[in-house]
Amino acid sequence: MKKVLFITTFVLGGVIGMAQEINPQNGDTTKQVVTTHDGYTEIKVEDLTGEINMAIGKNYPKTNIDKAYWNEKNQKYKLEVSKEGGESATLFLDREGNFVKE
Repeated sequence: MKKVLFITTFVLGGVIGMAQEINPQNGDTTKQVVTTHDGYTEIKVEDLTGEINMAIGKNYPKTNIDKAYWNEKNQKYKLEVSKEGGESATLFLDREGNFVKE
């Protein structure tokens, strides 16, 4: 009986130890990168530069930026926005905040 209890304890301890190694809980975060079919990678709206925010605020004052994407190759931002009336649009800007064509 002691051997069964000892083996059970040993096996459970090993399983718990392995689970902790596979899924560490030390506060590390992972970053998921999503690239769309057109080469744009989704970024946080909060990470947009001041130039981009100023361009949107100046040209589309009552517009919310719903999603933001960055294309490293073309050096362009792609913004999915929603306007006050419920309309949605996709805007493209270069890194200086100039509106460009897709």
